[in-house]
Amino acid sequence: AEEGASLFVNPMTVQAFLTTMRDEGHTALIHTAAASNLGQMLAKLCVKRGVPLVAIVRSDAQRAVLAELGVTHIVDSSKDTFMRDLITAIGETGATLGFDAIGGGKIANAILVAMEQALLQRGEKGGVYGTSVHKQVYIYGRLDVGPTQLTAGYGLHWGVGGWLVSTHLAEVGMERTI
Repeated sequence: AEEGASLFVNPMTVQAFLTTMRDEGHTALIHTAAASNLGQMLAKLCVKRGVPLVAIVRSDAQRAVLAELGVTHIVDSSKDTFMRDLITAIGETGATLGFDAIGGGKIANAILVAMEQALLQRGEKGGVYGTSVHKQVYIYGRLDVGPTQLTAGYGLHWGVGGWLVSTHLAEVGMERTI
């Protein structure tokens, strides 16, 4: 199963992440579990294609792996400075799209909050309904099978949804998949 994922599923998922990004009008992305096998593939492709990537990791060792691949915006969720670092990285990249392998817990919420704060810091007008920029997080894994916890703090222009490579490939069709 691991070899199959490395041979087909992970590379197709990485390509599909970038297709989703472009199709939805985003210019940068955020990825959790970023030092995973799939995360490293994504990092290499983003570096190669010049796509700004905010990589979320949980340790200095994981940070080192991605830094060696050329990723410049790496944030560590285990650090006390995580939210500040995430807002800064999102502000520098302009990322408004996240792919979350964790699923449960508060990481999707943290990403949305950081996106909104970064937009405000970049000068987007906010108000009672937040900025008018759509912020999207797709959950594509369930490393944490607990509930996804969402709060407030990112206005009303946001979405959280499920994302599967098989569904994405079916939606784009055979010609585009090939």
